[in-house]
Amino acid sequence: MRLRSLVTGIAVLGLAAGLSVQSAQAGSATGKPIVLPHLTTFSGPAADWGDTMLKAAQVAAEMINEKGGVHGRPLQFVAKDAPYDRMPEAMTMVKKVARDPGVLVIFDCGGATTVVAAAHDVVGKAGIPCFGFSSAGFWRKPSFNPYVFRLLPQAVTAMPVLMPKVFKKHNVKKVAIAFTNNDEAPVANAKHYEHMLKERNIPYIKVSGQLKEPEYRAQVTKIKSAGVDIVMVSMQPSDSGLFVRQLREDNVNLPILGEVGLADKHFPELAGGKIGTAYTYGVYDSADQRPYVQDFVKRFKAEVGREPGTFEAIAGDAAFITATVMNAASELTRESIREAWSKAKSIDTFTGKVSWKGSGEAIREQVLEQMYDENEKLIVIPASYW
Repeated sequence: MRLRSLVTGIAVLGLAAGLSVQSAQAGSATGKPIVLPHLTTFSGPAADWGDTMLKAAQVAAEMINEKGGVHGRPLQFVAKDAPYDRMPEAMTMVKKVARDPGVLVIFDCGGATTVVAAAHDVVGKAGIPCFGFSSAGFWRKPSFNPYVFRLLPQAVTAMPVLMPKVFKKHNVKKVAIAFTNNDEAPVANAKHYEHMLKERNIPYIKVSGQLKEPEYRAQVTKIKSAGVDIVMVSMQPSDSGLFVRQLREDNVNLPILGEVGLADKHFPELAGGKIGTAYTYGVYDSADQRPYVQDFVKRFKAEVGREPGTFEAIAGDAAFITATVMNAASELTRESIREAWSKAKSIDTFTGKVSWKGSGEAIREQVLEQMYDENEKLIVIPASYW
């Protein structure tokens, strides 16, 4: 899909959603920028996460602005630090941003699921759309309020599709679940793993560690002696990378199956060339030949020196989605943008079309089944593989 049809061709979105649409102006955006806070981790051990995610959003904003911006004005993203491992600081930033009447959308809404869930009530009271596009954990609240939107496929919906294929491929009879026990999203996803295994009467063992734990030898020893056929991982990308590396160093060469965090660049970096067979699901294929995808990849590589990883691509994708929704709003107010978001249908993204029905999880037409090949490149699994 051409970028122009993505950003400015919003009449289709408006007709599908029943919205009054004001299209972006032709040519480059001008005037006072629309500044959106990119609210995620920019400090501490995960500081580079926020830095490269912001860079991806800024690269996408350049492309958007060249094609008319948002209601003819340039779109701009700025860093707002919400460290997921220091919740009081993160929530202070959420409240500060939500109180600013000039902020129309909170971009990424804190990033980590723990922060997004904590921000839930704050953004609802402020009436500000909150796009938690990199949040991948199970949503622990009974429902979303009307202002919280997410993008990623969740383990509860994606894993039941991928898991049976992997289990059949490797004739899995017994499973090890490895997770971090002091991080809300991995704990919740591990519980879903358990539920799926119980439904299928597949025996399993559990091993756990702490967030940012440097040593997993005890967990590796337990897995090694348990006679399992596969390890299902629910950890942050860097933790899972270190864990898998230590498995391989102790000659545990079992296949790995994990949620979307395994697609993040920190997983292969920390695995240190020892990934082996590993499966996950994702939303980004670097081989996608659509012009706007390849233009984004080319520009990001020129800025950073490498292709975007999955989550960096998601940040760029989220910028395009945000621009599309804001252009579909009849006016630039929080409520009008929220209304446009809640009725958005078939927005083109890096991996097909997404819609929202009210708030909450995006309704996806496609989830990519992915694995690491022998060169440790993340690829889409061909149908012939199964």
